[in-house]
Amino acid sequence: MRQMTKAEACRELAVSLSTLDRRIASGEIEARRERHGRRHRIYVMLDDDPLKNGVNAKSQGTLLDVARERIRGLEEQVALLQSQLASEKERNAGLEKAYRKERAGRDRMRRAAFVLGLVAAGLFGLLAASVLVG
Repeated sequence: MRQMTKAEACRELAVSLSTLDRRIASGEIEARRERHGRRHRIYVMLDDDPLKNGVNAKSQGTLLDVARERIRGLEEQVALLQSQLASEKERNAGLEKAYRKERAGRDRMRRAAFVLGLVAAGLFGLLAASVLVG
């Protein structure tokens, strides 16, 4: 038999404080009061066997079902997020490919503009030379 506070017992039994109080009042769970100054402190006495503490197999099964359902929901959420991540990676790969293609086109245009500038400068130089000579 273990002695613990009501808060500890609530956590261990996975019940609310009001449920614990009802079980104590009905005699399902043993408790004792100790005087501390002007106040009293209530200690709950729990057996090492959960079935003897008023936790029946049905309530344990319900808690297990709730936990399994929560896990199932989280697994579905993980699968959805993984799917979204894969889609975003695909989209980013496509954007990166388009960016590289556009950048290559821009580089070609810069080189062409540079060459045209050189040709224009050469033609201007020839024109200036022919005016000075002629």
